[in-house]
Amino acid sequence: MTTAPPGMKVSGRDLVSGILTTSVMIAGVVFLGKYSMPLKLALPLPMIYYRAAFGRPGGAMVLAGCILTMLLFGGNSISGDNMVYYSGLLFLGFLTQECLERGFSLEKTVVFSLAGVVVAWVLVMMVIQGGSQGYVEAKNQEMIQDLNTLLNNLQESGALEKSGTEITQENREQTIRLLVLVSIGFTLSWGLFVAWFNVWIARFLYARQGWTYPDYDPPILWKAPEPLVWVAIACFGGATFFQGGIKDISLVFGIVVLAIYVMNGVAIVAFYMDKFHIPWPQRVLILGMVFIAGFPIMLPVLTGLGLFDLWADFRKLQKKGFTEDNNEGDLN
Repeated sequence: MTTAPPGMKVSGRDLVSGILTTSVMIAGVVFLGKYSMPLKLALPLPMIYYRAAFGRPGGAMVLAGCILTMLLFGGNSISGDNMVYYSGLLFLGFLTQECLERGFSLEKTVVFSLAGVVVAWVLVMMVIQGGSQGYVEAKNQEMIQDLNTLLNNLQESGALEKSGTEITQENREQTIRLLVLVSIGFTLSWGLFVAWFNVWIARFLYARQGWTYPDYDPPILWKAPEPLVWVAIACFGGATFFQGGIKDISLVFGIVVLAIYVMNGVAIVAFYMDKFHIPWPQRVLILGMVFIAGFPIMLPVLTGLGLFDLWADFRKLQKKGFTEDNNEGDLN
């Protein structure tokens, strides 16, 4: 079953308007700098709309036009890494709409979209740097330089001697390896969260345009797939009892799995805010404080909520007739 929007005839003016609108959004991200997180989260959304409204060829032309605009006019203000990053977010929106049209499940839509971006990134790195491995090695060298600078500063200040810590070459290499793996895990987790967020935001976009949206449960009722707990156990075992490639892969995917449970925890918090009719401005403020001010503290709490929801069923989703109570309007 597909849910493709009806589409529309696209003129050159429409394409230029789409490119300019999306480019202005990218310029806003660059201008706001570290305060641009909300815009970065929503950056795939224009491509979801233009891919839906203009069709595949029109959406692809808007995507290509935005990337070309960054290359031509963003050279002095957008680094190469950020160009790849912004292009990836736009392509994520394009692929998300492809999956929505095909009526995939929410989980498949998110995973397939992110996987497509990763494959495209690898192909791009193969073209411009002779392989993704070369890019990773370049990043390793940057981390090594930063770590060496930090360690040298600590040694000069005498902080390492006071703590009785001795830094060897082996320790440095292990630390670099760990930082790279954690960085990959957090990057994939961020991409997963952005895709998940934009799938839900697209719900309002579809409703505004009168398009048919896939029959997903409301966001506050979303629950991580039950078999995921076995993946979490396997990742924990692989990272604990194995070495080499198995340990590295287990660590990366373990971080991604924990991120999924964090999303489940966020859905639980949002559910109870809805159930107690907390106004939307206060909900946004609470979630903003959780993710900005209290994230180091709330991260294990949200992870625990999401993980143990499998057994505790905090929202009583398995209770017969739950959505038929007086909260039905809020939940939908």
